[in-house]
Amino acid sequence: MTDLHPIVIPPLEHVHKSLKFSCSGEGLLKDDIPYDPHPERFLPPKATKTNPQPKEVEKKPVSYWKAQCAFRGLNQSGATSDLQLRLREAKKKILPELKTAETELNKEFKKKNKAAKDGKWKSLKTAEQKAKASPSKYLAEAFPKGATGRPANLDIVVLKSPQDVRLALATAAGNADLETVSVDAPWTGGKKPSPDRWMIIGRTRDAVWNQMREIEKEAAGSNTGGGEPKAKKAKVSNDVGASAVRSKTFTATSSSTPKASVTQKPKPSKPDVIKAPQKKQTARKDAFPESSPREHEHPSAPTKPRTKQTARKSVFQSPPPSTESRQAEASSSKVSKGKHAWDVRGSWIISCPEIEGGWGYEGDDPSLTLDIYLEKKNGHHQMYAIFHFRIVTGVMRFEKPIPIPKSEKSGTSNKRKREEDGDGDIDMVDLPSYSEDIKTSEEYTVSDFYLAPNDNPTARRPAWRYRWRGEETGEGEIQLGSDEATRQITFSNKGNELSGTFKCDFIGECHFTGVKTSEQAWGSRVDPEEQWTNRSEDAYEYARISRW
Repeated sequence: MTDLHPIVIPPLEHVHKSLKFSCSGEGLLKDDIPYDPHPERFLPPKATKTNPQPKEVEKKPVSYWKAQCAFRGLNQSGATSDLQLRLREAKKKILPELKTAETELNKEFKKKNKAAKDGKWKSLKTAEQKAKASPSKYLAEAFPKGATGRPANLDIVVLKSPQDVRLALATAAGNADLETVSVDAPWTGGKKPSPDRWMIIGRTRDAVWNQMREIEKEAAGSNTGGGEPKAKKAKVSNDVGASAVRSKTFTATSSSTPKASVTQKPKPSKPDVIKAPQKKQTARKDAFPESSPREHEHPSAPTKPRTKQTARKSVFQSPPPSTESRQAEASSSKVSKGKHAWDVRGSWIISCPEIEGGWGYEGDDPSLTLDIYLEKKNGHHQMYAIFHFRIVTGVMRFEKPIPIPKSEKSGTSNKRKREEDGDGDIDMVDLPSYSEDIKTSEEYTVSDFYLAPNDNPTARRPAWRYRWRGEETGEGEIQLGSDEATRQITFSNKGNELSGTFKCDFIGECHFTGVKTSEQAWGSRVDPEEQWTNRSEDAYEYARISRW
C-alpha cells in the first residue's frame, strides 16, 4: 500500500441496482463497511443436546448484516435476525459484477490519488512543507540512495519544524538509516523563534553533530555581546530546495538568518492529569547496532570526544560519554574533595550487576550513566535525570521528597543545619528508614514533579522517589507503562554517591549504585516536559503508525 497512502482525494462511488457503494483503493464499501467472506463467524450458534449453552460470539450491528446482504444481492429489509437467517440459508459470496467493479475501482482510485499527490507535492515550496506532508518521501528526495558523487558528510539538512513533525522525521530518518539531532533555535531580534527548536538530519553522526555545534556556537556568540552572528551561506541541493547545506555552515531553510539569542522564557504549561499508558512492549536481547543521537537532546561539545557505542538505532538515543572521559573529568573536579556537598547535579557512573551481567554489549564503552539536572522554569523547581542503562534509555523525574517522620524532627537545630548544609557528617543508622514498596497512584499530574525552592537532597532527606519514561535501545520502542509506579534513589556521602531501584520490561526489580564523576551534567540543559512528551502513549502510537 506504499503507492496508496496518504489518501488525498474523496472515495469513488459505484451504483449497482440503486445501491451505492464506495471505494478508496482498498475494496468496495457499503455504508463504510467492507465485504466479509465469512459472516458465519458472527452468526449466533444454535443450541443442541450435546451443547445446550453454546459459546457466545461477537455481536455485530445491524448495518454490518445489511451490508453483507447487499454484497450478495440479498434483501436488506427486516430485523437483525431476518438478515442473519438470509445469510445462513443463502450461503452466497460477493456478486461477480461487484467483484469486477471492485478490481477496476481500486486501480482507478490509486491512479487518481497518485496524480493528486504528485500535483500537491510539486506545489510545496519549502523543505518544511514537504517534511510535514510526507517525511519519508522528503527524506528519500533529500538523501537519494546510490552514488551521488559527493561525500556523505556533506549531505545535511536543517529544518524548522514543530515538535510533531520532528517526531515523525526522526522516525522516518531512523528507518532510512539517517542520523538526527535537534538544537535550540537562536532568537532573532530579541523575539522567541517559532518553532523554538531546529532539526538536523544527515548521513553521518559526525556531520550532524558538527552542524549542531556550529549552530550552538553562533547562537552563543550572539549572546556574549558579539553582535549579529555572521552566517555562512550554504550550497543548496536542487533536489530538495533550500534545505541541503554543508556541515559547518549556519543556514535556515525558509527564513532569515538569526541575529541574536537571548534566554528563552517558555509559556507555563497547564498541569493536566496524566494517565499512565497501559500497553507493554518487548526488547531484543544481545542485539545492539550502532546508536544515533536522541532527536530531542542537543549536547554541547565535550572536551574529549565520546567513544562510539554499538546499540540498535533509536530515534531518541544519544550516546553516553565513555568511562575514560568520565574518569578524566572526575580526577580534575572538586567532587572527591566534597566542596559542593549535597549538590547532586552532574554526571554519574552507574553500576548494576543485573544489567551488566545479564545483557551482552558490543562497543568500546559499556558504561551505564546518569546525568542529573536541577532547574527553575516558569516559577517551578524540578529535579530530573537523563539515564543510559545499556538496554534502556530515557528520563527520570523526581517527585516531592519523602516527608521526614515527626519523630525524626527533634534534636538540636544547629546540628540539623550543619548536617543539611554538609558541614558535618551523620551516621546512616541515624537516618529515617523508608520502605521500597511505596504505594502510589498510576494517575498523577505534572504538579507532582514541582518541588519547593528548598527541596534538595540532604542528609535528612536522602531518599527521593522518581517516575521514568524511556525506550529500549534495540529497536527504539517506547516503554509504555513505565511511569505507572515510582522507584527510589537514595543519595549518600554528601551527595557524591547514590543507590536505587529500577525495573523495566526486560528485567525484574534490580538495584544499582552510582558515583558522581563531574559537577557538570554532560551536554546542554534538556527540557523535561519535552523528554516526557516524546515518550508518551501518543508518541508511541505515532511512531507505530509511521513505522508500519
